[in-house]
Amino acid sequence: MKKVLLVLTLIVFSSPTYSSECSNERMLPEKIDVSKVDSFRVNDVNLRSGAGVKYCTVRVLSNVKNIPVVIIGVSNNWRYVVYEDKNYWVHKSMLNYKKVL
Repeated sequence: MKKVLLVLTLIVFSSPTYSSECSNERMLPEKIDVSKVDSFRVNDVNLRSGAGVKYCTVRVLSNVKNIPVVIIGVSNNWRYVVYEDKNYWVHKSMLNYKKVL
């Protein structure tokens, strides 16, 4: 049992989310799109420096469900958002979508 817990701990803490070897390089979106206002779908959200888990989490938000954000860019399943006047990447599954006319 101890070996299983040790292996699981090593797997979790060696993943890019917890690793100190994540990329801090800022990534720009493939497409720019300012036509959507969204809100966070969940309470806890990791905001990243790039579009993917290999990029470092630069900010962790708590209790942000239904707080509005504006999407300004897209890269696959990641959205480049403005939150509190700063730009971050967040996975699209963390957002509710509402089209602005």
